Amino acid sequence: MMERKYDKLPDIVETAAKYTVDSAYTIHKRLGVGLPEKTYERFMVKELRSRGFNVKTQIKIPIV
Repeated sequence: MMERKYDKLPDIVETAAKYTVDSAYTIHKRLGVGLPEKTYERFMVKELRSRGFNVKTQIKIPIV
C-alpha cells in the first residue's frame, strides 16, 4: 500500500481545529443528544466566541 505524505497544517489552522473539536465535545457533554440542530449551532457559536473566535453562521455559498 502506498503511503501518503501530507504537508503540515499551519499552526493557526491546527489550533482552530483543536478548539473546534474541544468545543463540540464540551457541548456534547453538557447537552447530550436529541436536540434540534439549531440548538447545537447556537451553543457552538457561543462556545467558540467565548474562546475568542469570530464566528459567522449560515453563510450563503454559491454552488457552481
